[in-house]
Amino acid sequence: MSKLFKSVMCLVVMIVLLFPVSAFAADKKLDSVVDFTGFKTTLTVGETANFSALIHDSSLLEIGDYDYVPVSSDTSVLQVESVSTYYSHIHAVGAGTATLTVDVGHGYAPYTVTIKVVSSQDSVNDSAEDSTNNDPVDYSATDAYYGTDEDYPDDDANDVMLDALVDYVDQLTPLEKYENLALSAYNKYRVVSPPNRKQAYLAFNKVIVPNYTKLVVGLKKIDPSNDELAAIHSYYLSGAKLQLEGFTIMKNSLYSTKIDKKKYAEANKKMTAGTALFNKALAKMDEYTSKYGG
Repeated sequence: MSKLFKSVMCLVVMIVLLFPVSAFAADKKLDSVVDFTGFKTTLTVGETANFSALIHDSSLLEIGDYDYVPVSSDTSVLQVESVSTYYSHIHAVGAGTATLTVDVGHGYAPYTVTIKVVSSQDSVNDSAEDSTNNDPVDYSATDAYYGTDEDYPDDDANDVMLDALVDYVDQLTPLEKYENLALSAYNKYRVVSPPNRKQAYLAFNKVIVPNYTKLVVGLKKIDPSNDELAAIHSYYLSGAKLQLEGFTIMKNSLYSTKIDKKKYAEANKKMTAGTALFNKALAKMDEYTSKYGG
């Protein structure tokens, strides 16, 4: 058999994993695949805001392995406290303007947002200037003008819900290392062919499946403190279980010298279903942070 024919046959039997190598498009906007939420563009000195990165792209496994903690252009104005790869606290420490930047590279244009920090006195002065006219003030205005209590969320209740979110993220954080180890190894073998089949099998057997198993076991132990987070977590856990099933089937398909294409197809279906549940979890989390984080 000629070398040319062997090369062609190698290309024919090459199997591509669920997410293609070309998933990253040059200069693609990062905020087209990730929602950055939880913060306002104007803060008061002493105020703390949340900064959440919610990945909604279908190639979650492809981009979920990167660091989404923003970098402040001026730490005398804004300081960033990293809680996890996807969640940070933004502390307004001084009056001025600073830009937050998230740069994951890999063909994505950095995400930037400029935030103005004002002193509490500036806020008071702005309010005073808005009311410096000679028109009489009607202090008997009705609810139709000012709104009712139902129109304004209970700040204390919102704080409780946000504290619950922080607690949930704190429970997730120790598991991040297992997910990162599994996905880093997985990304090295998105394309499997006869020459690297054995190495890919060893990666699935020794790194990917064991670490993702630890992730799923850990997720089962997490106890969200309210019903809304529990519903979100159920999507995440169910998605992770399907991903683990997919990884396990992929591993088994690589056991023999001849790659089992039928098992590969089954594994990809499992992972597609798992990714769909992840996306539901992220959408629900986005709703949660918008509802209680402002």
